[in-house]
Amino acid sequence: MARAGDVDAFDDDDEALSWAGDEEQGRAAPRVREPEAPPVSDEAEPEEAPGSRGRSVATAAFVVPYLAITVGWIFAVQQLSSGSASLFGEILWQFGEFLAMLAAPLWLAATLTLTRAHRPLVRVGWLALGLAVVFPWPLVLRFLAALEFAGGLS
Repeated sequence: MARAGDVDAFDDDDEALSWAGDEEQGRAAPRVREPEAPPVSDEAEPEEAPGSRGRSVATAAFVVPYLAITVGWIFAVQQLSSGSASLFGEILWQFGEFLAMLAAPLWLAATLTLTRAHRPLVRVGWLALGLAVVFPWPLVLRFLAALEFAGGLS
């Protein structure tokens, strides 16, 4: 056990980082490097990549229809019923309804993620295709059938 009067051989950090005889050989104790300052650039703001403004406008223009499609699927799911007698069939039906409601936001997120490095026209094409694929067709067909029944289409 150390006493109050004892002096530790490595009280000083400089002594802990050097070996006996280093001074005689001309070697100094190793030092920790100071972090380098980041280089200062002359430009205050980076330039926009070509097409980035068009990409932003196209993305914003497609967010609203995808939100409307998601709400349309929520309404379509509320109107449909499974008619299944088994518990397993009912669970699968509800899981399919849940996936139908998530299809539009998932398509939008996947398209925005996967077309990040592509031209804006490629992103617009995939977003437009997604509008047709994930459109709530059961809601539209039910609406058309109601119009036909009421005599509105003939």
